[in-house]
Amino acid sequence: MESKLALFDALAALYEYPRGDFAERVALCRSIADSRSPGRGDALRDIEERATRMTPGEVEEMFTRSFEINPVCALEVGWHVYGEEYARGALLVNLRKELRRHEIPEITELPDHLTHVLRLLGRAEPELANGIAGRYVLPALRKMLEAVVDKECPYEALLQITRDIVNDEHDAIEIEPQKRRSAPPGSVTELTASGCPTPPPVDGPCLHGPNGSERKVDHGTE
Repeated sequence: MESKLALFDALAALYEYPRGDFAERVALCRSIADSRSPGRGDALRDIEERATRMTPGEVEEMFTRSFEINPVCALEVGWHVYGEEYARGALLVNLRKELRRHEIPEITELPDHLTHVLRLLGRAEPELANGIAGRYVLPALRKMLEAVVDKECPYEALLQITRDIVNDEHDAIEIEPQKRRSAPPGSVTELTASGCPTPPPVDGPCLHGPNGSERKVDHGTE
């Protein structure tokens, strides 16, 4: 059986800007998904077959049309939860700290982009991974899927299998963004979900580490 890390790395690669090997990436992700749970990767067959028949330029156009010029399907999970509020900026700072701690190199995208966050889910300790999945990844994927339903979006199947894999691989409870945003960023209520890199309070930013310990985080700029 392939590792959880391999699965989330393969899944994250599908949300990078596609190159000529996109169909091969899909095939690899499908194979790893099936190795962990037989039949799990079946949902990727359609997009794999479609990509095989397309030129690299057509694959790039499909990606751009689905994600880059479609705000409701933006790949930054923090944007779906916080928009452009201060809390998102604080989340980016905290996620960047976690990416560095887990030795995940940043590409040109922001830290809350799915390519980064999915790789983090494959490496983070369960408490932290469950918090990120429930508070950011699952709500963002739900909003994206609601936006593309009945729109013949070629990436709908990928979004669905991503949601299913995140659910299956984590003991996460999805938290509605509006419920989270009823409390000030960094407040006791905001910190309730265990392990999640919550936006820091102004007077003492921190992240919850394993076993409820706190790791101090310096303010940073984006």
